[in-house]
Amino acid sequence: MVTSNELTQSEVAILSLLSEGEQHGYGLNEAIEQRGFRNWTNIGFSSIYWILNRMEKAKFIASRKDPSKKGPERKLYRLTPKGQSALLDSIRSSISIPEHVRTRVDLGAAYVGLLPREEAIRCFETYRKTMQKRIDGIAAARKAQEPLPFGAQIIFDHGAIKGKAELEWVDQVLDRLKQQRENEQE
Repeated sequence: MVTSNELTQSEVAILSLLSEGEQHGYGLNEAIEQRGFRNWTNIGFSSIYWILNRMEKAKFIASRKDPSKKGPERKLYRLTPKGQSALLDSIRSSISIPEHVRTRVDLGAAYVGLLPREEAIRCFETYRKTMQKRIDGIAAARKAQEPLPFGAQIIFDHGAIKGKAELEWVDQVLDRLKQQRENEQE
């Protein structure tokens, strides 16, 4: 059985949206898309229904049939008191305890010396361009959704600040690699 300590980011996202009121699975997907949730959590359309089923079995949400005049009956999902409690526990934990972030770039950087220097420089330049596009995407998503509630503002701020810090680090790595290249040429 799922406990509040075991909730994934995707499950927290779904429960958070349901805390705003009843929704269909498709409506949840639209909200996820509109609010840019996929920028900070790994949640695909197909996983939404899997999560809804899992959360319903855990009694974190409940559903009811919603007759439709245009098509088949759909399910409307709502947060239960147990789900509200689990959501709040997860939020408290998420903003109280820093998470150790593991990224592929850290492992690659640890062994960058195995690559020829010019190739390493090209790879980090590509990484930098990709990171800049990501930062620009975050800024565009934020602008498209303004005015934003406080929680959304700080999520976008966090993503932008992390991206800028990543750019600063990549620039330092590139400077060091280029300096090593110059020192070897002397």
